Amino acid sequence: MGFTIISEKNSKVFNYIITKPSKKFEFPLTLITDKNGYLDRQCPKCENIFKIDAEDWENKIYKNPNSQIMYCPRCKCVAPLVFWNTKKQLKKINKQIENSFSNYFKNLVDDLKGIKNNNSEADNIPIQSVLFENTFAGSTDELFTNYICKECGTKYSVIGSAFFCPFCGYKSITNIFIEGLNNIEKQLKFIKYHLKIEDKNFVEDFNRKFIENNMVEVVSTFQMLASEIYEKLNGKLDGLNDFQNISKGSELLKKKCGYGYEKWLNEDELKELNIFFQKRHLIVHTNGIINKNYITKSGDTTYKEGQRLVIKEQDVLRLISIVKKLGEGLMSLVKEEGK
Repeated sequence: MGFTIISEKNSKVFNYIITKPSKKFEFPLTLITDKNGYLDRQCPKCENIFKIDAEDWENKIYKNPNSQIMYCPRCKCVAPLVFWNTKKQLKKINKQIENSFSNYFKNLVDDLKGIKNNNSEADNIPIQSVLFENTFAGSTDELFTNYICKECGTKYSVIGSAFFCPFCGYKSITNIFIEGLNNIEKQLKFIKYHLKIEDKNFVEDFNRKFIENNMVEVVSTFQMLASEIYEKLNGKLDGLNDFQNISKGSELLKKKCGYGYEKWLNEDELKELNIFFQKRHLIVHTNGIINKNYITKSGDTTYKEGQRLVIKEQDVLRLISIVKKLGEGLMSLVKEEGK
């Protein structure tokens, strides 16, 4: 099955071929890229739609005999390149094949009738390529965020966050961290103005859980970034959750660099960050119920044992602002090391 890519930048011809025992059929399909020359692709597992630069698709994947696979930027599903057509493209392809075979076999029947009248054998029909008429499958117009893989330079676009390069599978921890925190900020603002349900009890519980879950997500996002950077600087990390603890994470960094989080955060910010991280621990492990361990480790005397945490939107936004500041400092270490 072959297809032509039409782009405002340039046009390219690909020659996919379906081979039958006695025949070779070619089905050219025209795929129209967007105005930037990007081609629509869709993950066969999570069904996430993304785009990849048509030139990168051709040179790095299609024409590369050692890399006839792709990775999903969202879930890192890996599959041969023939599985990445979008549902809209597949609909066009299937319709084209259906129409083409219908026309082909109609002509074949007519040929067989002529052969029978001439007392010839059907096997004497000459083998030849059959080229069918093109159909078109366009690109989507949704807003995509553009990325360039730091490892291999592949250009691609997604809606939302991208975690992996579609060509080499490289995990961009910077994308995960920055986009993750930005998305949480947007979600907090969005849900406040768009959740319109008459059941006030449901709305109240939903908002509470939504805000608490976002606090957990911010800490997890930071932990992923810090762990990745530490391993790049110092090798394998022994404790899986070391960077969920502010003092422990700072001490690990100090052993490697001679300084901890105090390089980027002042004393008040460090205290706030520790309280937020301890609150995250309660949300995950005690459903937000205050215990003695929390009061001791956080130094937060505004609560008593047995009470429940109250997390507000501004708390999560404040946590994000401190984590961004600390995260930018940690990412600068990798740049300094040239890694």
